[in-house]
Amino acid sequence: MSVTLQSEVDARVASVFRPTEIYFPPYSEEEVHGILEERVLQGLYPNVIRADMLDLVVEQTMKSGDLRVGIDLLKRAALNAEREARRSVDREDVCRAYEVSRYLHLAFSLRALKAEEREVLARIADMSARDDTEMNAGDVYRFVKEQVGGVSYTKFYEIVQKFDSMRLLNLHYRQGRGRTRLISLRYDPGRVLEHLGQEQSI
Repeated sequence: MSVTLQSEVDARVASVFRPTEIYFPPYSEEEVHGILEERVLQGLYPNVIRADMLDLVVEQTMKSGDLRVGIDLLKRAALNAEREARRSVDREDVCRAYEVSRYLHLAFSLRALKAEEREVLARIADMSARDDTEMNAGDVYRFVKEQVGGVSYTKFYEIVQKFDSMRLLNLHYRQGRGRTRLISLRYDPGRVLEHLGQEQSI
């Protein structure tokens, strides 16, 4: 969260408000497997999703970084098999379902962004659509500043770090003459822009 709670509450509340931050680490692969396995046991008949298919669902869930993707993936894969009158889910069912489920994380994440952050992400997606490779952070900042205006490099970099922690993009370094910061979107830029458009119209 980027909200400072003490600055958001009434002064009378702030004088006695002593919050403690609790960090919840991401689920491990073993934990994700256990949670999804329990969903399978509770929601589906035996052998509808075999062990190897559950492993594939867990793999795709870990790739997205959002447990909700895995839960949605189980449902969609089972519905795909049911539509074709099959009693068990196969790899094709999971892969087809993932093409939809993988964007759940993106949709939920965008809802948490402020207007300025959505605008910065849209400009990063614009730039990525023109050249779908890793982008130098300095070049991205200059492009964003031209399009958005009024964004300092410090603010821009804070936003980019937030996007990295939210798994919307990858921020990493390349050694050369000093350390070059590189940015690459984790999602197709067209999909990002499409979802941003939906968010702005809600």
